[in-house]
Parts: sequence; C-alpha cells; structure tokens
Amino acid sequence: MRIYAPDYYGKFKCVAARCRHNCCIGWEIDIDKSTYKKYSAVGGDFGSRLKDGIIIENGSTHFVLEDGERCPFLNSNNLCDIIINLGEDSLCEICAAHPRYRNFFDSREEVGLGLCCETAAELILTRAEKTKLVAVCGEAEAETESAEEDMFFKLRERILGILQNRELSIDDRIEGLFENFGIDLPDKSLGEWAEVFLGLERLDDEWTNKLNKLSDKEFVDCKMKDGKIAAALEQLLVYFVLRHLSDGIYDGRLYERAAFAVLSMRIICAVGVYAVSADERLDVPFLIEAARMYSLEIEYSDENIERLLECLS
Repeated sequence: MRIYAPDYYGKFKCVAARCRHNCCIGWEIDIDKSTYKKYSAVGGDFGSRLKDGIIIENGSTHFVLEDGERCPFLNSNNLCDIIINLGEDSLCEICAAHPRYRNFFDSREEVGLGLCCETAAELILTRAEKTKLVAVCGEAEAETESAEEDMFFKLRERILGILQNRELSIDDRIEGLFENFGIDLPDKSLGEWAEVFLGLERLDDEWTNKLNKLSDKEFVDCKMKDGKIAAALEQLLVYFVLRHLSDGIYDGRLYERAAFAVLSMRIICAVGVYAVSADERLDVPFLIEAARMYSLEIEYSDENIERLLECLS
C-alpha cells in the first residue's frame, strides 16, 4: 500500500534535549505488547531498571512517571536512556511514532506531523510554499479506491484548492469555502466560544488562563492574502483538513470537520493575539505556541473533538 505525507514531512527531526515542551513529561506512556516483551528480556542493571520503571494496571502497561510527571527514562540532560542503552529501534510504538498521526484508507495510508510538537509546529507554520501530499513509500494498489474514497479525495482537493487560493485573503478563502459547501460557524462571539472550550477537558492551567482572556475580545480579522502571517494561517487550515477531514468518511460529518478546521484556526489566532502577544498583533512565533497548546488540549482528546463537532452540527 502506498503511503502519502505532506511534502514537508521528511524535514522533521526531533530536537531532543533542546525541546522546551518535552513529550516525555506530562504524558502517561503506554507500552505495546511487542516492546514490553523485548524490555522483559533485557538483562543486567538496565534490565532491572526497565522492570522497575514499568507497571501493569487495569490491563494497560505503561511507564511509572516520576516527580514532575517525567518518564523514568528521561535523564537529567533530557535525553532518553532507552535510546542511549538499547538504541532508537527499542522505543515503544507511541514514543517512536510521536508526533506523527496516521489516517487509513482502503487504497492508501496518510501520515503527518502533529502541531502539539513545537518543532513540527514551527516547521509547518513557517512554510512559505503551498502544502501538497506526496508518496513517500509503497506501491499503488490497482483498483482498490472505492467510489466513496474517490468522492472524498475529490472533495478534499476542492477544499484545499479554495484554502490555498493566494489570490484571495484568508477571510475571503474561508467565505468561499462556506459558500461553496453550505458551511457556516454557529453565531457565537469569541467569548462564547471561549466558554465552550472552557467546558472541555483541559490539561494545562495556562490554557485555561489564555481562554479566560478571550471573554471580552473579538475574533481577529484575517484580511491578509500574502506574507508570513497569511502563509501560517493557510498552513493551519490545510493541516486541520488533512488531519481531521478523513474521519468524516466514517461518521458522515465532512462539513462539520471542515468547519472545525476554520474554528481551530480562529481560536489559535485569538489565543496568539490576545493571550500571548503583549501588543495584540499577529506574529508567527505567537501562532506557533498557540497552535502547540491548542493541539495538545484538543486534538489528543476524542471527547473534546466530539463535543466541538456537536457544537458545529
């Protein structure tokens, strides 16, 4: 089966100890059965350390987090002792895959990078070129694309064509998307949407603080059609379409998921302007941090996404 990815995918490289928001801190990391079997066979002092750092609870195998919710194998230099002692191939599936996501079709597989990783977010939002999907490995399988998938790919191509039309401002592209597909966002103010997000599951108090700052603010106008800010906003819209639209094949909510992409960009914009920037202006670094927080808080909770889709129905 052929695997496709955004054309920036191969440029990603983890910055390890230089990461300011280490993915080995604050997460309960599950260990797949194959990797657990491999860890159980490791001998010596490190094998004993592995056994002491893993627990099985309610049928789930995971690392025992230490003070500050640190993985027990994240050393004082913020490097992974499992990689140091056993090699990168010894990581469990979750650690090896992060921050990647995967979407599966009958005829193909698509992979991408999640915005919750600051390095991935910077790579995506500082990209000037239009994003396109390219084949990264595998062979195409003849006549396996169903009529439903063919319809989806054509629909997505139309949506991406509208969102990447650089003859128009970002706001005009969104308006074009809504007009072409009969989509709209519910008539809520930014403060009302902030209340919706405050009602979702939240991980970080800082995210709560930033949402609270939106209560008396207005949505940001996105009238620019070129420049670094326009490119970053375009990349946000494209990212959310590529990551989330395909699930609409299964739940029938394609247009709600397109609206979710727009809402996500709008909220990230607002957080980037009002809750990060002291002088209330759009700037790419502020958007990158807002996107990272949004992804962490929203994209990794099926319940949060479901509640937002319900609001958009």
